[in-house]
Amino acid sequence: MVKWKVKKLNFLLFTILLIILINLIYYLRGMLETIFSISFFLFSGNIIDTKLTHHKYEKENYKEIFHLKNKESVNTYCVKHSEVENVKKIKWNRHGGLQEANYKVSKPTE
Repeated sequence: MVKWKVKKLNFLLFTILLIILINLIYYLRGMLETIFSISFFLFSGNIIDTKLTHHKYEKENYKEIFHLKNKESVNTYCVKHSEVENVKKIKWNRHGGLQEANYKVSKPTE
């Protein structure tokens, strides 16, 4: 009988922790979407690449670029140049512990 109560208690504790973890994941996902929305509001899909060239992307394309990991790239449509471009996100650390993202834009690789 005592073993049964311990198993039931462990299952209940596991269920509660799982619910907390799921809620935390949804909360963090919502925060990431909020950060993206603020970024798109401030910059309107505009990016300046490593060659100091201006590029403009629609919201869905900008979202793909925003969510890129370090050294990943995506082929996406540039509204300003009316062509598909390959955008590569390169993160690097600055002095003082700050992190900066640069974008290398080139012709799409087939």
